[in-house]
Amino acid sequence: MTPRSASLEARMKTYHENVEFFRALVKWSEGDTSFFTTYWTWAEHIGDAIERIQGDASRPGIDDLIVAEIGPCDFGDRPDEVTSNDDNIFVSDTRHAFPTEHSFRLPYGVVLSAEQGPHDSDEFAIGHSIQEYDDGLIELAAVVEEPALLSLYIRLIDKLPDIDVFWVKLHDEWEEPAVEAIYTNKSLDDSRKIESFLIKNRLDTLSNGYVTITTYCEQGQTNLNISDHKMIVILGYDRSLIEVMGQTLEESGVPRRKQLAKVDCEFYHWHFRHPKSKRRRDLIAALEGKGFSEWNPDESNTPSTAS
Repeated sequence: MTPRSASLEARMKTYHENVEFFRALVKWSEGDTSFFTTYWTWAEHIGDAIERIQGDASRPGIDDLIVAEIGPCDFGDRPDEVTSNDDNIFVSDTRHAFPTEHSFRLPYGVVLSAEQGPHDSDEFAIGHSIQEYDDGLIELAAVVEEPALLSLYIRLIDKLPDIDVFWVKLHDEWEEPAVEAIYTNKSLDDSRKIESFLIKNRLDTLSNGYVTITTYCEQGQTNLNISDHKMIVILGYDRSLIEVMGQTLEESGVPRRKQLAKVDCEFYHWHFRHPKSKRRRDLIAALEGKGFSEWNPDESNTPSTAS
């Protein structure tokens, strides 16, 4: 690390107590040609880094801009061939071109790690799979892109015979205290109410990679989830109801696949939230203000097969 780099790193950490340095692979298209290059930025967390990079990289003529991979790195590991206008965001002087073609985009809230894992992003494809366990539990998992995630979820809710309770689960890797917490609401008892809630609170629910949302139906103890990996995951014991869900996905262009690549299965990845979303304690306060209450295992609103 050069003396100037060491000085800049010290200055950034002085100005921002919790700042980290991130490296990201950024892809975009310009008509028939697509490009990728590397960005680096200081940020408080991964979601902050993604928004900073996308804001800097966006410009007229660019389509489908995406931060495809990201991860923390040492400031001194930057190559010499980079450009920066503010000593905060750095971009490689080299970009690589390839023919434009559609590639799967993970929904907001989860992103692949810059660390190479055993699987490649080219394996992702829209689809669903069904797995049965020895105790009779059936799991249907669906991988879809973000534009279809909410509309598909609402279509599936409409296939439930009834709704007993809706809940929001905060995962234990998100801020302190590092514990899992579930907040339930029985008044969100139809798809329109749930859809309205999710749209109004999109950044804190659909786009928060530390949150799972669940609509629960007593028939088959069915949990209809959008997981923290931003997949649709259905857990239940009623085979006929699961089959209806699968048929609905088929009709919606989400085919059943024997082999389904899922980001939570051996893909190195990160969870993140938007920098304008609420912190954990603030989200809890907001949920309580909207009629949610924390699930207590000793009470009757127990989530039976919460995933």
